[in-house]
Amino acid sequence: MSANNEHLLLWIDTETTAIKPEDGQLLEIGMRITDLDGTPMTEPGNYDSYKFSTVIPHSCINYTRDTAYAIRMHQDNGLLDEALCAEPPVNAGEWLLDRVDRLTFGGPSVRLHPAGTNVDFDLAWLRAHQEPLLTGPAWNEYVSYRKLDMSTIRLTLETVGINPYENSRKATHRVDDCLDRDIYDWTHWAEWAKKHMNIMERKKWEKWEKEA
Repeated sequence: MSANNEHLLLWIDTETTAIKPEDGQLLEIGMRITDLDGTPMTEPGNYDSYKFSTVIPHSCINYTRDTAYAIRMHQDNGLLDEALCAEPPVNAGEWLLDRVDRLTFGGPSVRLHPAGTNVDFDLAWLRAHQEPLLTGPAWNEYVSYRKLDMSTIRLTLETVGINPYENSRKATHRVDDCLDRDIYDWTHWAEWAKKHMNIMERKKWEKWEKEA
């Protein structure tokens, strides 16, 4: 990583009607920008300035065997009704470009690392249904190919016998809720890792001093 860049996390979540982009419709997009440790980027008087979410409007929802499960889920959480009544969505590419401009004004360049749960899933949907976002100037210049996938963290915990979902509340399958959960989990994991790495580093130095 270049020392000339300030590295940040670009948290992404999408809600859809299918697993594969070619089989369904994109319903909702959410993004957040945080420090590497998950601390939200903010501006004075505007805590939510680096939060983005928008519902994608649709005149109809396609019901097929590939979309039936997700449609039932999003009918229960109200997202389908919102999508059928939504106004034109906020332009995600313009939002990202504006936030990058704010972050880099008078300061260092930034490097945004996509983050989230199964983030490649979300990127595939954005590539298929929101191509201008992933081909726009902000993405091309500031978004890294290096990603943080929370699924890796959770599988690591399961590997050592820890249930990462034990204390999780029931998911609403809306982007803001999913991003809140991911960032919360990441901040706690990062704090745990920092604490234990410091312990390991201290033990290493203690061993070195004894052997010196």
